[in-house]
Amino acid sequence: MATVTKHMTNLDEWRRLGEANIFPPGSRLELIEGEIFDMAPIDCNHSGHVIRLNHVLSALISDDAIFSIHNPLQLGDLSEPEPDFMLLKPNDNCYSTRHPNADDVLLLIEVADSSLSFDQNQKLRLYASHNIPEYWLMNLKDTCLEVYRQPHGDCYGEKTTLRAGDSVTLSQLSKSPSTSPIFYSHSLFTPSCGKRANTCSKTLSCKPLILILSTISLAKAKVSMLRAVSSSTQRDCR
Repeated sequence: MATVTKHMTNLDEWRRLGEANIFPPGSRLELIEGEIFDMAPIDCNHSGHVIRLNHVLSALISDDAIFSIHNPLQLGDLSEPEPDFMLLKPNDNCYSTRHPNADDVLLLIEVADSSLSFDQNQKLRLYASHNIPEYWLMNLKDTCLEVYRQPHGDCYGEKTTLRAGDSVTLSQLSKSPSTSPIFYSHSLFTPSCGKRANTCSKTLSCKPLILILSTISLAKAKVSMLRAVSSSTQRDCR
């Protein structure tokens, strides 16, 4: 009996397939560890939260990083995912002559609803194994933000789960404890995305700036009124 084998591909072949228009127009495909994955279409809830992330973070970060939304990230010779959101190190030509790689990434964020298990497992292992220093998973199903740091092997040594009322800093932009950008998991329902949030210097004494968490759906608007749930931190990397 003939043995069934899986055809693996690499970046060179992957890009040639794209240039030859092999894939149907509008396909959402990602190359992960040599395998081609057909990603689910982006619905309005998913895209709305990516827009909110961009809106909130751009109010705090100007020349410290380049914003990248749904653009390719080259990870070795076998992977080219397109994360929902990345903060990248400044680059003279804004990465117009090459795709960014792991060394360029300050922060990577995936917004997860139907893709939650994939983002918590395959994507997490991929990002950790390429030493992405900070991976945020915006978990729409459980209304929380999962923050992963300290990559080691194919996992992260630190996991922190944030809910309404908790805060988080951007470790890769931190110059000292007194100048770390800080975000609060407060309400993103007000102000609307058409208005700028109150901004201030990147210090721990900032007024709560609004982030991410209680925006997860209008049906869960009351989450911003709940008591903050203590962060759970996992130190051992197995």
